[in-house]
Amino acid sequence: MEGTTLVIVALLIVLVSIWLSFSKSSLKGLPGPWTNGLPIIGSLPLMSSKPFIKLTELSKKLGPVYSLRLGSIDVVIITDFETMKEAFAKDAFMGRPPDLPFELGQETI
Repeated sequence: MEGTTLVIVALLIVLVSIWLSFSKSSLKGLPGPWTNGLPIIGSLPLMSSKPFIKLTELSKKLGPVYSLRLGSIDVVIITDFETMKEAFAKDAFMGRPPDLPFELGQETI
């Protein structure tokens, strides 16, 4: 009996820790179909065999910029051309630091 209780408590601790790790989204403030998606699989159950159709339907409902959790990865979806052009034209949206050797005119290997 004590062994069963220990296994149940350990399982609950593991499940709660998984849920907490997936409940902390890095995309706070962006609309999405579910707040964080389901643990481990995210919003993958929403996708069909033709995901571009489902993403277009979601953009009509949520707007030109929204977020999804696909598996364990947070993804930002941009469906409007003007917004996409602005996002790719500005360095602030790249999400990575600039390549210093190229900026300073140095050669790399």
